[in-house]
Amino acid sequence: MNQILLDTSYTVQAGDTLESIAEKGFGNRDRWPEIREEDGTHFTTIDSSHLEVGQTVYLPVKIGERFHPAAGYGKGDDFLSDDELNSLSPLSVKFYESLIQYSPANLILNRKIIQPLIEHFLRGNGEVYQHNIQASLSALIADAPPFKEAFEQVKYQVHEQLKSQENLDQIDIYNLQISIPHFAFRPGKADLTLFAAISGIQGAELLLKQFKIDSDNRYSLDVFFVIYDDFGFGKTDRYSPSLYAAWNLQHRGKAKPFVNEMILHKTIVGTLSS
Repeated sequence: MNQILLDTSYTVQAGDTLESIAEKGFGNRDRWPEIREEDGTHFTTIDSSHLEVGQTVYLPVKIGERFHPAAGYGKGDDFLSDDELNSLSPLSVKFYESLIQYSPANLILNRKIIQPLIEHFLRGNGEVYQHNIQASLSALIADAPPFKEAFEQVKYQVHEQLKSQENLDQIDIYNLQISIPHFAFRPGKADLTLFAAISGIQGAELLLKQFKIDSDNRYSLDVFFVIYDDFGFGKTDRYSPSLYAAWNLQHRGKAKPFVNEMILHKTIVGTLSS
């Protein structure tokens, strides 16, 4: 079959803005938040004014997501409380913060990963905390059996959907609709740091960077595998002193929950029968 190449990268030119790039690539300047940097992170409003000529950015194609999540991310009891609660006193805030900072669980967790998340939570920054493709948390996820099992299912779906397209000369990568299975990081199945930082995911996307297929029907997909998880504390999470403290600081103090966005760079390869 004929060779096919889809490359979503774009080299920034003089005078470009994220809006103008989105207009060129997506046909809609309002889609600029979908543009990603080389490390997989998306641009913030502040970043958008710091584009450099020659910089490579990606306008990826979403070919998969976690369908039918129970609640999605950034919502639910991990973020909100229906109770009318009194605010914490300054003394209570210090006491609860000490319970978190000096929890015995800290002795068995990777503090380089957990500590920045705790500090972000306690500062009340909220919003989205991005972990790019080089981040320690992203690397830990990539090596975890629950993720590897889910990724095998994703690769199988990609192969089967490509194979099912009747005319191999007319493969349309935009028709891929990959359903990312739910997965969780539980004790005994994954590193305890992942259980503490993420537990179960709230959302996921598969974003295509590049697609190639050669004359021998060998294909390759270069993708960002993006995972979303709420770092917040609901009522059911209050099963240890440190978690009880975190719940109180969130729902009665200035600490704010946030969305963890973990970005992995993965490649899917295979061969279609001729």
